[in-house]
Amino acid sequence: MRTLATVATIDPVTGVETVVEYENPAPLKATLLARRRASRELSRRIPGAHGHRATKAKLTGLDRRRVHLRREAAHQLTTQLAPRALMRIQIGRRLLFLE
Repeated sequence: MRTLATVATIDPVTGVETVVEYENPAPLKATLLARRRASRELSRRIPGAHGHRATKAKLTGLDRRRVHLRREAAHQLTTQLAPRALMRIQIGRRLLFLE
């Protein structure tokens, strides 16, 4: 995955399309590189050996980290892209303002 997201918008007046690409975060790139190394290391190990189990645990940890980094990056991106509006909700006599 080269980019996290690509957002295209068209200006209704001029008809010009603007494309903005959001890069993956740097820790994610580093994790992917470490995962490739660990995967190569795992393929050299003897299945069932202690080294194989340890390397497999290391690989699983890197996969888990990658998932969390992607999820957090997507959350931050959608929070940045979505307009934040002040919502006014009336429940009975109470008036609530939610951000």
